[in-house]
Amino acid sequence: MNTNPFMKKSKIIFSTLILSTLVLANLNFVAFAQSAEEISDTTITDEAINETVFTAVITSVNSIEINKNIIFDASKTLHPDSQKELKYKWDFGDGNKKEGVEVVHNYTTLGQKTVSLEVFDGSETSTITKEIFVHQKIIMFITDQVNLKERIEGFKNYARDRDVEVIMIESYESATEFISGEILGRKLSEEIANLKRIDAIVVWTNGDAGMNALSSIKQQQDSSGEATLTFDNKTILVLTHGDTKVGQIQRQYELLKPKNIVIAKEAAIYPFIDSPDNETFLLRMKDDGYEYSLANASTGKLQLWNFMSYFVNYLVDSGIPANTVVLILLLPIIATIVAFMKQVVGLTTFGVYTPSIITLSFWILGLKFGITMILMIFLVGAAMRYLLKQYRLLYIPKMAIVFSAVSLIVLAMLIISIRFKLFDAQFFSLSIFPMLILATLTEKFVNIQSNKGFLRALVLSLETVFVSIIAYLAIDALKGFILIYPEIILATIFINIFLGRWTGLRIVEYVRFRDVLRHVEEE
Repeated sequence: MNTNPFMKKSKIIFSTLILSTLVLANLNFVAFAQSAEEISDTTITDEAINETVFTAVITSVNSIEINKNIIFDASKTLHPDSQKELKYKWDFGDGNKKEGVEVVHNYTTLGQKTVSLEVFDGSETSTITKEIFVHQKIIMFITDQVNLKERIEGFKNYARDRDVEVIMIESYESATEFISGEILGRKLSEEIANLKRIDAIVVWTNGDAGMNALSSIKQQQDSSGEATLTFDNKTILVLTHGDTKVGQIQRQYELLKPKNIVIAKEAAIYPFIDSPDNETFLLRMKDDGYEYSLANASTGKLQLWNFMSYFVNYLVDSGIPANTVVLILLLPIIATIVAFMKQVVGLTTFGVYTPSIITLSFWILGLKFGITMILMIFLVGAAMRYLLKQYRLLYIPKMAIVFSAVSLIVLAMLIISIRFKLFDAQFFSLSIFPMLILATLTEKFVNIQSNKGFLRALVLSLETVFVSIIAYLAIDALKGFILIYPEIILATIFINIFLGRWTGLRIVEYVRFRDVLRHVEEE
């Protein structure tokens, strides 16, 4: 009996997939068994769970400002007899002692203090200690600079040596400015209590990720009806490598309304930590010759050429995420770059929509990961079309099979990325929709492949990806200027009118017809 060769290939592929799945399932089972074994080694018996051990417990904050009251609570102390009368003795580590289940203390000296609690039930004593840091100033440090992690830790140690407490809010695992802003926003939403008690803020992130996160939290608090989060008496220091301008930060100033936003280089962190207040900090910056810029009420005057900045602020203040507004502003720029590459350079793409979507996806996912994913998707689409072309399938079911294969590849990429710690779960939870949008572009590639062949489809895909990379690099370089002057998107209309009337040769055509042009010049 004759057997279709394609059926043989399909059986082999199917068998391989089944075998791989079984192997993966076996590995997961082994890992689960190992985890279960580890858990069983430390499992608490039912008898131990039911038996309450006499244990003293201290409930309090971990740090307190000097000369401020701190409450120490021992009411959560555990004892087998809940009706037993207990005696509580406190030693605050500064020579002062008190008694009682809940006490209030005021530290008048700075530094690390060891608080001890003795609980006596008449026959036994349970003792516990806790470290309390008494500071003169508390700073929140917002960062995503993973390459400078050790240096930032050095800043934290420098601050602690000077009795300054530092609360770290980091997103070291983020890959892009967009993702970083979202992760920092989530973490800040869990630190509202600390945001209300800090004295100052340091922001050192890629682009506007940290400031956008702060603006988002401020807006959420204002619209929630809860106690308003204010930055009136706080100074925000924005550390930069020299590419951040006052205009870029002015939008956030209008939303946050702090005392000042100071834009300076890394070295400014030292006088910022050392100075007890904003006035002393600015005076020292001036006297010691530090370069810095200020964003405050006097730097944000309305001008004819930046009227749209106030509309942007209005949208963000009304609850529209800052990252959403940025994407809206970038879209006309991306489309104009695509039009320029087509009309002037001569590169052909999958229309305007496809390279625009790819560029925005690169912006969210990161260039390396985005390129890897889009190329994988196109290659899987080509492979699936080759496997399915011998079947007489209708178009829609065929594309559904292709999408299924692409989805499995995306799932495999997620597993590999998590397994080898290339990205964490937060990254994928925020970027899954751009990934799925990229996956749907497979249909465009398969259509071109069906109509014009694999080679033409491959060339067209590579040109589309290349144009998207150029657009990504362009908006990455122009983003700061666009945010300062969003009015520039109005200029794209006139640029596209000019491009629409372009009648000259394209750059690619000069290269393609160079021999003909040389012959014409010789005549």
